[in-house]
Formats: sequence, structure tokens, C-alpha cells
Amino acid sequence: MQLQMTFDDPKTFTKAWSITVDAILNPDTDLLEYVCNENERDAQHLVGKHSDTKVALETLSKYVGTYHATGRDFTIRVSDGGALMVGINGRSSIELLALSQTSFYYPGLGADS
Repeated sequence: MQLQMTFDDPKTFTKAWSITVDAILNPDTDLLEYVCNENERDAQHLVGKHSDTKVALETLSKYVGTYHATGRDFTIRVSDGGALMVGINGRSSIELLALSQTSFYYPGLGADS
């Protein structure tokens, strides 16, 4: 799917301009709101939190294994407490936060190069 947006504000811009953004539909997932950290003012209005998402142990177990991507080895396991954990290149594991039954977030992925 492609989203096309046109910005037309003569008081701000000398001419109208457009951008096109590619979007991927993931039909088996929940639609999630995106919150920007810069100048963030909306989190207080959002409903729920990641700890509200409970994923069954049998579902988590389907992700267990070692994956190779972007030149790194990702080892996925389930902790004794029932959380999905990831270790990168043999380092200690960090908890993946469940966003839905099929989507997980690792807050340190970008910083761990």
C-alpha cells in the first residue's frame, strides 16, 4: 500500500509538495499507535501498556531458536517467568516487550551494533 500526502499551505510554503510512503499490511496483527519521543505529549492519553499484552507460552515457544540477520546471530528463548528473551552474538539476553500476539519490541536493537 502507498500513502501519498500533499502539503499545500501558501502562508508557509512557496509551493505545494508531496511525499509517498510505502506501508506494509500485517493482517494477523493489531494496529498499533506510533508515539514519537521527541516533544512527546500524547502518551498520557493512550490506553493500555505493554504489560497488558499477555502471550501464551505455546505461542512464545514458536519463536525459540537462533536467527542470523544483518551480520548478527539472534538467540531467542523463553524465560522462566514466561517472557520472550533475545541475546545478540552470545551476549546476555534482554526481554522483548509484547506489543501484540505476533509483534515484539526490543528497545536496545538500534544501539547494539
